[in-house]
Amino acid sequence: MMPDASSPASNGTVLSLAAAAQRQVLRRLPAEWFHHAASESQHIPDKAIRTARPISEPAIEDFGFGSRLTRVRGIVLHTLLERAAAGASGDRPEWGRLTDALLRQHGLTPADTAAARSAILDGIRNALSHEEGRWLLATRDSAPGGHAWNETSWTEQSWTSTKEGRMLRQRPDRVFFAGDSPGAPGTEYLWIVDYKTASLAAGDDRGSFLAGSREQYRSQLESYSELFRKLPALDDAAAERQHRLAIYHPMLPWLDWWSI
Repeated sequence: MMPDASSPASNGTVLSLAAAAQRQVLRRLPAEWFHHAASESQHIPDKAIRTARPISEPAIEDFGFGSRLTRVRGIVLHTLLERAAAGASGDRPEWGRLTDALLRQHGLTPADTAAARSAILDGIRNALSHEEGRWLLATRDSAPGGHAWNETSWTEQSWTSTKEGRMLRQRPDRVFFAGDSPGAPGTEYLWIVDYKTASLAAGDDRGSFLAGSREQYRSQLESYSELFRKLPALDDAAAERQHRLAIYHPMLPWLDWWSI
């Protein structure tokens, strides 16, 4: 039975509830740290377009698996790789400060924060000390002939296409023009790369790990390739240009790539 609002007891209850409400603080992570759906359904004519996205908004499709700590580690490491590809300094103290700032957004326990920080810094240092990692993250200055947008690489860029009336929103981690193999000169090939930040567990076979990762993500990368063949604005030879699909594993480090 509710107390009479005019009674002293009732007034005391109301004042207590009001004071409790004032003390209650709701804390919410920024929306950009949450995973967004990789596709949206909508009936529109078939086409492929590019859409802008802020560099600080990670959208990685495999963060829904594993522990929360694993997901946070992957999000932050992707962001560091993104910054590296954008030309940020590779100085170790710089990466440490940026890692600390990004981890604070996730409200981890001190122990989890320390574990994630160590793994994240291992990953970015692996990539920056790895010859193929540096090549992958390097800026590109010259565009291939007929290139329309005056760009030669894109990092965490949103691209939209349609298939059978469905609008597909896709975000490869790294796309750039380069030669036919890592480090080779030229801009004749379009490289489409995703980062996968899982670590190789103790006792696991490296070859089996890489083969399993390629099998798991092959169709995803091939869908990116299909998208870019619908983008004549990207390049005059977009429909015929050869592609290189790749998965970069910074925790190993290893660049797994194949032709298509």
